[in-house]
Amino acid sequence: MAAELVVTPGGYRPSDMVHKMGADLRLRILTGRLQGVDSSDSAVADYGSVPRDGGNPALTPGYALPPNADTPEGSEPVTPLGRGWITFAHWTNEDRESVSAFRSTWTVPPEPATRSGQTIFLFPAMQDSIPMTLLPALQWGSSAAGGGEYWSVASWYVGGTTGAVFHGELVPVNVGDELTGVISLVGRQRAHCDYRCGFEGLAEADLPVFKVRDLSRCGEILAAYGITQCTDYPEASAMGFRNIEVMTGFRRPALAWNPVNATTDCGQHVVILSDANPGGEVDVHFRQMEARPEPEPVAAEVAAPEETDAVPLVAAAVEETPELEPATEAVAAEAVLEEGEVTPFAASTIEDVPEPEPELIVVEVVLEDA
Repeated sequence: MAAELVVTPGGYRPSDMVHKMGADLRLRILTGRLQGVDSSDSAVADYGSVPRDGGNPALTPGYALPPNADTPEGSEPVTPLGRGWITFAHWTNEDRESVSAFRSTWTVPPEPATRSGQTIFLFPAMQDSIPMTLLPALQWGSSAAGGGEYWSVASWYVGGTTGAVFHGELVPVNVGDELTGVISLVGRQRAHCDYRCGFEGLAEADLPVFKVRDLSRCGEILAAYGITQCTDYPEASAMGFRNIEVMTGFRRPALAWNPVNATTDCGQHVVILSDANPGGEVDVHFRQMEARPEPEPVAAEVAAPEETDAVPLVAAAVEETPELEPATEAVAAEAVLEEGEVTPFAASTIEDVPEPEPELIVVEVVLEDA
């Protein structure tokens, strides 16, 4: 009898190919075999050979369902909305220096509006060309690591498209929690690399892997399984992977994220908001953004002043002009109107201003006499 199929971030796998790595167990690859080793580096478990899927040119999600799988009736969710890696963005390191750290921050989105037994994964990932994939994932629903109708996190190492899958401890989280997923290169010996994958502040969710191949591809991914309606996605239009940072050695390379929208039935897609490093952002949209109609231009209404309140512009300007100080006390006295007398301001000013006395001439004569 075929083993039950279970959900992982890399697709469905038979349950006997998925393994939990405890705190006292680490994963390594030695002579082409996947092994579990203890703290003394002694092999205590063998998980089979490393799959040889061949080179893949881009970030590859793996099969949603193993090929030629003998699927029991009802074990494969029937969905018109796709399964596997729904939408993602990827970047490949072309430098000789390996990626030493890949970091992303995101906020746990709202819960889905409907429950259909769906499983949703949101995660950054690093991958080699087999492709073996290391990732810290946020999940809604049940997976091979456990879970239910709530958000939780775990770290995973997915063996190619058909190989064994490994995961660490599953840790529940809450809507609105801020997560920072980190994949770090902690050691290297020739072609063998040691990595640690997990979340800042959640050491129990860490997953270390040793003596694996160089992980040169980076991605930001939305994966989903068992989606039967668009409301099975989180009740939000989008979620952003932000503060993205990639290090190669001690430098930050220039990034150019490439979007891939594999399934778009609900309008799912990614938007590259920024390729900055650090500080980049890739937004994952769960549904199509609603188009908002542009407001029609409103003609400016100019209210005509009433006849009783109409004031000529010249008169208004004259009223607003500050009064000039009279040149002499006589002018000031004559400018004061008696009760009941109407005299235009301009006329009184022009008629009553005396001609200036030639004081400067007198001063000049005195200077000459001196």
